[in-house]
Amino acid sequence: MAVIFFVINTTQGISVAAISIPEIDLLESSHTSINFNTFPTKNISTINAEEVIAMIVAGKELRLDNVIIIGNLNLSSLYWPDNNRQKMVITNSKILGYVDFSGNIFNGPVNFSGTVFLKVADFVGAQFNDVAYFQYAQFKDNAYFSFAQFKEKVFFFGTKFDKNAYFPSAQFGNKIYFSNAQIKKNSFFGGSQFLGDAHFENISFFGNSFFAKAQFSENVRFVVSKFCQYADFGRAQFEKNIDFEGAKFENVADFEGAQVRGVANFKMVWFAGQTYFQWSQINNGASFETARFDGDVYLNAMTYTRMYLPWDLIKNNLVFNSGSYFGLVNNYRALNWLEDANNCYYKYRTENQQGKSWIDLTKYLDIFLCISSGYGLYPERLIYFSGIVILFFACIYRLWNGIYIIPCPFHAGYCQRLSFIESLYFSCLIYFTSNSLTTWQPSTTTWRYIVIFEDIMGWMFLGVFISIISKAWMS
Repeated sequence: MAVIFFVINTTQGISVAAISIPEIDLLESSHTSINFNTFPTKNISTINAEEVIAMIVAGKELRLDNVIIIGNLNLSSLYWPDNNRQKMVITNSKILGYVDFSGNIFNGPVNFSGTVFLKVADFVGAQFNDVAYFQYAQFKDNAYFSFAQFKEKVFFFGTKFDKNAYFPSAQFGNKIYFSNAQIKKNSFFGGSQFLGDAHFENISFFGNSFFAKAQFSENVRFVVSKFCQYADFGRAQFEKNIDFEGAKFENVADFEGAQVRGVANFKMVWFAGQTYFQWSQINNGASFETARFDGDVYLNAMTYTRMYLPWDLIKNNLVFNSGSYFGLVNNYRALNWLEDANNCYYKYRTENQQGKSWIDLTKYLDIFLCISSGYGLYPERLIYFSGIVILFFACIYRLWNGIYIIPCPFHAGYCQRLSFIESLYFSCLIYFTSNSLTTWQPSTTTWRYIVIFEDIMGWMFLGVFISIISKAWMS
Protein backbone atom coordinates (compact mmCIF):
# COMPACT_ATOMS: atom_id res chain seq x y z
CA MET A 1 0.00 0.00 0.00
CA ALA A 2 1.33 3.49 -0.87
CA VAL A 3 0.41 6.68 0.93
CA ILE A 4 0.58 10.10 -0.76
CA PHE A 5 0.50 13.38 1.15
CA PHE A 6 -0.21 16.66 -0.56
CA VAL A 7 -1.34 20.19 0.19
CA ILE A 8 -4.71 21.73 -0.62
CA ASN A 9 -4.94 25.51 -0.66
CA THR A 10 -8.27 26.59 0.84
CA THR A 11 -9.69 29.83 2.13
CA GLN A 12 -9.01 28.59 5.65
CA GLY A 13 -5.32 28.05 4.92
CA ILE A 14 -3.10 25.18 3.89
CA SER A 15 -4.15 21.62 4.65
CA VAL A 16 -2.10 18.45 4.43
CA ALA A 17 -4.10 15.55 3.01
CA ALA A 18 -3.39 11.85 2.69
CA ILE A 19 -4.64 9.14 0.31
CA SER A 20 -3.94 5.43 0.30
CA ILE A 21 -3.56 3.50 -2.95
CA PRO A 22 -3.34 -0.25 -2.39
CA GLU A 23 -3.03 -1.08 -6.07
CA ILE A 24 -0.04 1.15 -6.80
CA ASP A 25 3.46 1.04 -5.46
CA LEU A 26 4.84 4.51 -6.10
CA LEU A 27 8.44 3.40 -5.69
CA GLU A 28 8.02 0.96 -8.58
CA SER A 29 5.43 2.66 -10.82
CA SER A 30 6.46 6.26 -11.07
CA HIS A 31 4.86 6.74 -14.50
CA THR A 32 1.30 5.98 -13.39
CA SER A 33 -1.07 8.91 -13.83
CA ILE A 34 -3.21 9.68 -10.80
CA ASN A 35 -6.09 12.11 -10.46
CA PHE A 36 -5.80 13.38 -6.90
CA ASN A 37 -9.18 15.05 -7.02
CA THR A 38 -10.95 11.66 -6.96
CA PHE A 39 -9.68 10.71 -3.51
CA PRO A 40 -11.05 11.83 -0.15
CA THR A 41 -8.78 14.01 2.05
CA LYS A 42 -8.33 14.59 5.75
CA ASN A 43 -6.24 16.91 7.94
CA ILE A 44 -3.35 15.36 9.85
CA SER A 45 -0.90 16.51 12.52
CA THR A 46 1.65 13.71 12.36
CA ILE A 47 3.41 11.89 9.55
CA ASN A 48 6.01 9.15 9.42
CA ALA A 49 9.42 9.93 8.05
CA GLU A 50 9.21 6.96 5.68
CA GLU A 51 6.13 8.47 4.06
CA VAL A 52 7.90 11.78 3.55
CA ILE A 53 10.85 9.98 1.97
CA ALA A 54 8.46 8.14 -0.35
CA MET A 55 6.96 11.41 -1.53
CA ILE A 56 10.39 12.89 -2.24
CA VAL A 57 11.68 9.81 -4.04
CA ALA A 58 8.52 9.79 -6.15
CA GLY A 59 9.48 13.22 -7.43
CA LYS A 60 6.55 15.04 -5.89
CA GLU A 61 6.73 18.53 -4.47
CA LEU A 62 6.79 18.34 -0.69
CA ARG A 63 4.65 20.89 1.11
CA LEU A 64 4.18 20.26 4.81
CA ASP A 65 3.15 22.86 7.35
CA ASN A 66 2.57 22.53 11.08
CA VAL A 67 3.12 18.77 11.21
CA ILE A 68 5.15 16.40 13.35
CA ILE A 69 7.46 14.07 11.44
CA ILE A 70 8.07 10.86 13.35
CA GLY A 71 11.26 8.94 12.71
CA ASN A 72 14.57 9.63 11.02
CA LEU A 73 14.56 11.61 7.78
CA ASN A 74 17.45 9.99 5.96
CA LEU A 75 17.89 11.19 2.37
CA SER A 76 21.67 11.24 2.17
CA SER A 77 23.16 11.44 -1.32
CA LEU A 78 19.74 11.61 -2.97
CA TYR A 79 20.14 13.03 -6.49
CA TRP A 80 17.44 14.98 -8.26
CA PRO A 81 17.80 15.54 -12.03
CA ASP A 82 18.69 19.05 -13.18
CA ASN A 83 15.30 19.50 -14.81
CA ASN A 84 13.51 18.57 -11.59
CA ARG A 85 13.01 21.80 -9.67
CA GLN A 86 10.41 20.66 -7.17
CA LYS A 87 10.11 22.56 -3.96
CA MET A 88 10.76 21.14 -0.52
CA VAL A 89 8.64 22.90 2.05
CA ILE A 90 8.55 21.74 5.67
CA THR A 91 7.54 24.79 7.69
CA ASN A 92 6.47 25.35 11.30
CA SER A 93 6.91 21.66 11.96
CA LYS A 94 8.83 19.31 14.23
CA ILE A 95 11.14 16.54 13.11
CA LEU A 96 11.54 14.09 15.96
CA GLY A 97 14.35 12.00 14.50
CA TYR A 98 17.67 12.94 13.00
CA VAL A 99 17.82 14.55 9.55
CA ASP A 100 20.39 13.47 6.97
CA PHE A 101 20.45 15.44 3.72
CA SER A 102 24.20 15.06 3.27
CA GLY A 103 25.28 15.14 -0.35
CA ASN A 104 21.80 16.13 -1.58
CA ILE A 105 21.36 18.38 -4.61
CA PHE A 106 18.35 20.67 -4.22
CA ASN A 107 17.49 22.21 -7.58
CA GLY A 108 14.34 23.90 -6.36
CA PRO A 109 13.64 26.18 -3.40
CA VAL A 110 14.00 24.73 0.08
CA ASN A 111 12.00 26.06 2.99
CA PHE A 112 12.42 24.91 6.59
CA SER A 113 11.16 28.16 8.14
CA GLY A 114 9.99 27.77 11.71
CA THR A 115 10.78 24.06 11.79
CA VAL A 116 12.29 22.44 14.89
CA PHE A 117 15.03 19.84 14.39
CA LEU A 118 15.07 17.86 17.64
CA LYS A 119 18.11 15.76 16.76
CA VAL A 120 21.18 16.09 14.58
CA ALA A 121 20.63 17.85 11.26
CA ASP A 122 23.17 16.78 8.64
CA PHE A 123 23.49 18.86 5.46
CA VAL A 124 27.17 18.11 4.89
CA GLY A 125 28.10 18.58 1.25
CA ALA A 126 24.53 19.44 0.25
CA GLN A 127 24.04 21.70 -2.75
CA PHE A 128 21.27 24.28 -2.78
CA ASN A 129 20.78 25.58 -6.32
CA ASP A 130 17.83 27.78 -5.43
CA VAL A 131 16.81 29.90 -2.47
CA ALA A 132 17.07 28.24 0.95
CA TYR A 133 14.94 29.38 3.89
CA PHE A 134 15.83 28.44 7.46
CA GLN A 135 14.57 31.57 9.20
CA TYR A 136 13.25 31.06 12.73
CA ALA A 137 14.11 27.38 12.56
CA GLN A 138 15.44 25.72 15.71
CA PHE A 139 18.24 23.18 15.81
CA LYS A 140 18.09 21.43 19.18
CA ASP A 141 21.18 19.32 18.42
CA ASN A 142 24.27 19.90 16.31
CA ALA A 143 23.69 21.31 12.84
CA TYR A 144 26.16 20.28 10.14
CA PHE A 145 26.49 22.34 6.95
CA SER A 146 30.16 21.58 6.30
CA PHE A 147 31.14 21.89 2.62
CA ALA A 148 27.56 22.83 1.73
CA GLN A 149 27.02 25.02 -1.34
CA PHE A 150 24.37 27.70 -1.45
CA LYS A 151 24.07 29.03 -5.00
CA GLU A 152 21.33 31.56 -4.26
CA LYS A 153 20.26 33.53 -1.23
CA VAL A 154 20.05 31.73 2.08
CA PHE A 155 18.08 32.92 5.10
CA PHE A 156 18.97 31.97 8.66
CA PHE A 157 17.20 35.05 10.01
CA GLY A 158 16.24 34.51 13.65
CA THR A 159 17.41 30.89 13.58
CA LYS A 160 18.34 29.29 16.91
CA PHE A 161 21.15 26.76 17.22
CA ASP A 162 21.00 25.22 20.69
CA LYS A 163 24.27 23.37 20.17
CA ASN A 164 27.14 23.63 17.69
CA ALA A 165 26.70 25.06 14.21
CA TYR A 166 29.14 23.70 11.63
CA PHE A 167 29.70 25.67 8.41
CA PRO A 168 33.44 25.08 7.72
CA SER A 169 34.43 25.32 4.05
CA ALA A 170 30.84 26.09 3.07
CA GLN A 171 30.27 28.25 0.01
CA PHE A 172 27.66 31.00 -0.05
CA GLY A 173 27.21 32.15 -3.64
CA ASN A 174 24.78 34.96 -2.95
CA LYS A 175 23.59 37.07 -0.04
CA ILE A 176 23.25 35.39 3.31
CA TYR A 177 21.19 36.50 6.29
CA PHE A 178 22.08 35.35 9.79
CA SER A 179 20.55 38.45 11.36
CA ASN A 180 19.05 37.98 14.85
CA ALA A 181 20.24 34.37 14.93
CA GLN A 182 21.46 32.72 18.14
CA ILE A 183 24.16 30.07 18.41
CA LYS A 184 24.29 28.69 21.95
CA LYS A 185 27.46 26.61 21.57
CA ASN A 186 30.40 26.90 19.17
CA SER A 187 30.09 28.04 15.58
CA PHE A 188 32.49 27.07 12.82
CA PHE A 189 32.80 29.13 9.63
CA GLY A 190 36.53 28.61 9.08
CA GLY A 191 37.56 28.47 5.45
CA SER A 192 34.08 29.34 4.20
CA GLN A 193 33.54 31.49 1.11
CA PHE A 194 31.00 34.31 1.14
CA LEU A 195 30.56 35.52 -2.44
CA GLY A 196 27.67 37.88 -1.70
CA ASP A 197 26.87 40.34 1.07
CA ALA A 198 27.01 38.70 4.49
CA HIS A 199 24.50 39.90 7.08
CA PHE A 200 25.16 38.97 10.69
CA GLU A 201 23.39 41.91 12.32
CA ASN A 202 22.38 41.40 15.94
CA ILE A 203 23.54 37.78 15.94
CA SER A 204 24.54 36.25 19.28
CA PHE A 205 27.46 33.83 19.49
CA PHE A 206 27.24 32.35 22.99
CA GLY A 207 30.12 29.95 22.40
CA ASN A 208 33.38 30.25 20.51
CA SER A 209 33.04 31.56 16.98
CA PHE A 210 35.56 30.62 14.32
CA PHE A 211 35.91 32.54 11.05
CA ALA A 212 39.61 31.84 10.55
CA LYS A 213 40.67 31.91 6.88
CA ALA A 214 37.12 32.72 5.77
CA GLN A 215 36.84 34.71 2.53
CA PHE A 216 34.32 37.52 2.15
CA SER A 217 34.01 38.89 -1.39
CA GLU A 218 31.38 41.55 -0.65
CA ASN A 219 30.37 43.73 2.26
CA VAL A 220 30.11 42.18 5.72
CA ARG A 221 27.91 43.43 8.55
CA PHE A 222 28.20 42.34 12.18
CA VAL A 223 26.38 45.42 13.48
CA VAL A 224 25.30 45.09 17.13
CA SER A 225 26.45 41.47 17.15
CA LYS A 226 27.49 39.73 20.35
CA PHE A 227 30.49 37.45 20.85
CA CYS A 228 30.38 35.89 24.32
CA GLN A 229 33.48 33.70 23.98
CA TYR A 230 36.57 33.56 21.80
CA ALA A 231 36.01 35.21 18.40
CA ASP A 232 38.51 34.09 15.78
CA PHE A 233 38.83 36.06 12.54
CA GLY A 234 42.50 35.21 12.13
CA ARG A 235 43.74 35.41 8.53
CA ALA A 236 40.23 36.06 7.25
CA GLN A 237 40.06 38.01 3.99
CA PHE A 238 37.58 40.82 3.50
CA GLU A 239 37.59 42.12 -0.06
CA LYS A 240 35.28 45.04 0.69
CA ASN A 241 33.91 46.86 3.72
CA ILE A 242 33.32 45.35 7.15
CA ASP A 243 30.99 46.86 9.73
CA PHE A 244 31.09 45.85 13.41
CA GLU A 245 29.50 49.02 14.76
CA GLY A 246 28.02 48.50 18.20
CA ALA A 247 29.27 44.91 18.45
CA LYS A 248 30.38 43.44 21.77
CA PHE A 249 33.35 41.11 22.25
CA GLU A 250 33.08 39.77 25.79
CA ASN A 251 36.19 37.61 25.46
CA VAL A 252 39.19 37.49 23.11
CA ALA A 253 38.77 39.21 19.74
CA ASP A 254 41.35 37.78 17.36
CA PHE A 255 41.94 39.50 13.99
CA GLU A 256 45.55 38.38 13.68
CA GLY A 257 46.63 38.35 10.04
CA ALA A 258 43.22 39.44 8.76
CA GLN A 259 43.14 41.47 5.53
CA VAL A 260 40.55 44.16 4.89
CA ARG A 261 40.73 45.77 1.47
CA GLY A 262 37.82 48.09 2.13
CA VAL A 263 36.84 50.27 5.08
CA ALA A 264 36.65 48.79 8.58
CA ASN A 265 34.08 50.22 10.96
CA PHE A 266 34.55 49.43 14.65
CA LYS A 267 32.70 52.42 16.09
CA MET A 268 31.11 51.87 19.50
CA VAL A 269 32.51 48.34 19.69
CA TRP A 270 33.20 47.03 23.18
CA PHE A 271 36.35 44.90 23.40
CA ALA A 272 36.03 43.44 26.88
CA GLY A 273 38.91 40.95 26.55
CA GLN A 274 42.23 40.84 24.79
CA THR A 275 42.23 42.25 21.27
CA TYR A 276 44.64 41.06 18.59
CA PHE A 277 45.27 42.96 15.38
CA GLN A 278 48.93 42.03 14.90
CA TRP A 279 49.96 41.29 11.33
CA SER A 280 46.57 42.45 10.09
CA GLN A 281 46.13 44.80 7.14
CA ILE A 282 43.45 47.43 6.56
CA ASN A 283 43.82 49.20 3.23
CA ASN A 284 41.19 51.95 3.23
CA GLY A 285 40.96 53.17 6.76
CA ALA A 286 39.63 51.89 10.07
CA SER A 287 37.41 53.74 12.52
CA PHE A 288 37.49 52.93 16.24
CA GLU A 289 35.94 56.17 17.44
CA THR A 290 33.86 55.74 20.62
CA ALA A 291 35.07 52.14 20.94
CA ARG A 292 35.95 50.71 24.34
CA PHE A 293 38.94 48.54 25.25
CA ASP A 294 39.04 46.78 28.62
CA GLY A 295 41.77 44.24 27.86
CA ASP A 296 45.23 44.26 26.33
CA VAL A 297 45.48 45.49 22.73
CA TYR A 298 48.08 44.06 20.34
CA LEU A 299 48.88 46.12 17.23
CA ASN A 300 52.41 44.98 16.42
CA ALA A 301 53.14 44.62 12.68
CA MET A 302 49.67 45.94 11.83
CA THR A 303 49.53 47.97 8.59
CA TYR A 304 46.89 50.54 7.70
CA THR A 305 46.50 53.74 5.72
CA ARG A 306 44.45 55.70 8.24
CA MET A 307 43.17 54.55 11.60
CA TYR A 308 40.79 56.75 13.55
CA LEU A 309 41.63 55.48 17.01
CA PRO A 310 41.83 58.22 19.66
CA TRP A 311 44.80 57.71 21.94
CA ASP A 312 42.71 58.04 25.10
CA LEU A 313 40.86 54.84 24.17
CA ILE A 314 43.93 52.59 24.26
CA LYS A 315 46.57 54.46 26.26
CA ASN A 316 46.16 52.11 29.21
CA ASN A 317 45.72 48.91 27.18
CA LEU A 318 48.23 48.99 24.33
CA VAL A 319 50.85 46.28 24.80
CA PHE A 320 54.34 47.72 24.42
CA ASN A 321 55.86 47.26 21.00
CA SER A 322 58.07 49.81 19.23
CA GLY A 323 56.43 49.25 15.86
CA SER A 324 52.94 49.66 17.30
CA TYR A 325 53.81 52.97 18.94
CA PHE A 326 55.67 54.46 15.99
CA GLY A 327 52.92 53.35 13.64
CA LEU A 328 50.34 55.16 15.77
CA VAL A 329 52.52 58.27 16.08
CA ASN A 330 52.87 58.51 12.30
CA ASN A 331 49.17 57.84 11.89
CA TYR A 332 48.21 60.61 14.31
CA ARG A 333 50.53 63.05 12.58
CA ALA A 334 49.01 62.18 9.21
CA LEU A 335 45.57 62.87 10.69
CA ASN A 336 46.91 66.09 12.24
CA TRP A 337 46.03 64.74 15.68
CA LEU A 338 49.15 66.33 17.15
CA GLU A 339 48.16 66.03 20.78
CA ASP A 340 47.48 62.32 20.36
CA ALA A 341 50.80 61.92 18.53
CA ASN A 342 52.69 63.63 21.36
CA ASN A 343 50.95 61.67 24.09
CA CYS A 344 51.55 58.38 22.28
CA TYR A 345 55.24 59.15 21.78
CA TYR A 346 55.59 60.22 25.42
CA LYS A 347 54.04 56.95 26.61
CA TYR A 348 56.41 55.01 24.36
CA ARG A 349 59.51 56.78 25.71
CA THR A 350 58.29 56.35 29.29
CA GLU A 351 57.67 52.61 28.95
CA ASN A 352 60.93 52.17 27.05
CA GLN A 353 62.82 53.92 29.87
CA GLN A 354 61.08 51.85 32.54
CA GLY A 355 62.13 48.68 30.77
CA LYS A 356 65.82 49.55 30.90
CA SER A 357 68.18 48.29 33.59
CA TRP A 358 69.61 50.71 36.16
CA ILE A 359 73.09 49.81 34.97
CA ASP A 360 72.20 51.15 31.53
CA LEU A 361 73.47 54.75 31.38
CA THR A 362 70.91 55.68 28.74
CA LYS A 363 68.22 55.16 31.39
CA TYR A 364 69.52 58.21 33.29
CA LEU A 365 69.60 60.26 30.11
CA ASP A 366 65.99 59.28 29.43
CA ILE A 367 65.01 60.31 32.95
CA PHE A 368 66.68 63.70 32.45
CA LEU A 369 64.90 64.21 29.11
CA CYS A 370 61.58 63.20 30.62
CA ILE A 371 61.84 65.59 33.55
CA SER A 372 63.39 68.49 31.65
CA SER A 373 61.24 68.61 28.50
CA GLY A 374 58.95 65.56 28.29
CA TYR A 375 61.32 64.03 25.69
CA GLY A 376 61.23 67.27 23.71
CA LEU A 377 57.46 67.30 23.42
CA TYR A 378 56.77 69.90 26.10
CA PRO A 379 59.36 72.72 25.76
CA GLU A 380 57.75 74.79 28.51
CA ARG A 381 59.07 72.22 30.93
CA LEU A 382 62.60 73.19 29.92
CA ILE A 383 62.07 76.71 31.23
CA TYR A 384 60.66 75.47 34.54
CA PHE A 385 63.39 72.89 34.86
CA SER A 386 66.17 75.38 34.21
CA GLY A 387 64.75 77.83 36.75
CA ILE A 388 64.52 75.13 39.40
CA VAL A 389 68.09 73.92 38.74
CA ILE A 390 69.55 77.44 38.88
CA LEU A 391 67.64 78.28 42.06
CA PHE A 392 68.64 74.98 43.68
CA PHE A 393 72.37 75.45 43.09
CA ALA A 394 72.19 79.12 44.14
CA CYS A 395 70.67 78.09 47.46
CA ILE A 396 73.30 75.46 48.24
CA TYR A 397 76.10 77.84 47.21
CA ARG A 398 74.75 80.40 49.64
CA LEU A 399 73.77 78.18 52.56
CA TRP A 400 76.90 76.07 52.68
CA ASN A 401 79.41 78.73 51.59
CA GLY A 402 80.37 76.89 48.46
CA ILE A 403 81.63 79.95 46.56
CA TYR A 404 83.96 82.67 47.83
CA ILE A 405 85.42 85.85 46.43
CA ILE A 406 89.17 85.17 46.42
CA PRO A 407 91.58 87.72 47.98
CA CYS A 408 92.47 90.64 45.79
CA PRO A 409 95.86 92.45 45.66
CA PHE A 410 94.47 95.37 47.62
CA HIS A 411 93.06 93.25 50.45
CA ALA A 412 95.54 90.48 51.14
CA GLY A 413 94.07 87.57 53.03
CA TYR A 414 90.54 88.86 52.72
CA CYS A 415 87.92 86.26 51.61
CA GLN A 416 84.26 87.18 51.25
CA ARG A 417 81.26 84.83 50.91
CA LEU A 418 78.64 85.55 48.23
CA SER A 419 75.23 86.99 48.98
CA PHE A 420 72.13 85.16 47.77
CA ILE A 421 71.79 87.48 44.76
CA GLU A 422 75.44 86.94 43.92
CA SER A 423 75.00 83.16 44.31
CA LEU A 424 72.03 83.28 41.95
CA TYR A 425 74.07 85.26 39.44
CA PHE A 426 76.95 82.80 39.73
CA SER A 427 74.60 79.84 39.18
CA CYS A 428 73.19 81.47 36.04
CA LEU A 429 76.67 82.08 34.64
CA ILE A 430 77.70 78.44 35.19
CA TYR A 431 74.45 76.99 33.80
CA PHE A 432 74.23 79.09 30.64
CA THR A 433 77.86 80.06 29.83
CA SER A 434 80.14 77.70 31.82
CA ASN A 435 82.11 80.79 32.92
CA SER A 436 82.09 82.97 36.00
CA LEU A 437 83.98 85.97 37.34
CA THR A 438 87.63 85.12 37.84
CA THR A 439 87.53 86.22 41.47
CA TRP A 440 84.57 83.89 42.29
CA GLN A 441 85.81 80.38 42.97
CA PRO A 442 84.65 77.18 44.69
CA SER A 443 85.82 76.99 48.26
CA THR A 444 86.90 73.31 48.13
CA THR A 445 87.51 70.50 45.64
CA THR A 446 84.09 69.04 46.43
CA TRP A 447 82.39 72.31 45.52
CA ARG A 448 84.44 72.41 42.35
CA TYR A 449 82.83 69.07 41.29
CA ILE A 450 79.39 70.40 42.19
CA VAL A 451 79.98 73.39 39.92
CA ILE A 452 81.10 71.06 37.12
CA PHE A 453 77.90 69.03 37.57
CA GLU A 454 75.76 72.15 37.16
CA ASP A 455 77.81 73.06 34.11
CA ILE A 456 77.08 69.63 32.56
CA MET A 457 73.36 70.08 33.17
CA GLY A 458 73.61 73.42 31.37
CA TRP A 459 75.15 71.77 28.34
CA MET A 460 72.43 69.14 28.38
CA PHE A 461 69.86 71.91 28.48
CA LEU A 462 71.48 73.48 25.43
CA GLY A 463 71.37 70.15 23.55
CA VAL A 464 67.70 69.61 24.32
CA PHE A 465 66.89 73.20 23.36
CA ILE A 466 68.63 72.84 19.98
CA SER A 467 66.84 69.53 19.39
CA ILE A 468 63.44 71.09 20.05
CA ILE A 469 64.18 74.04 17.78
CA SER A 470 65.39 71.74 15.00
CA LYS A 471 62.33 69.50 15.25
CA ALA A 472 60.00 72.50 15.18
CA TRP A 473 61.80 73.93 12.13
CA MET A 474 61.60 70.62 10.28
CA SER A 475 57.91 70.32 11.07
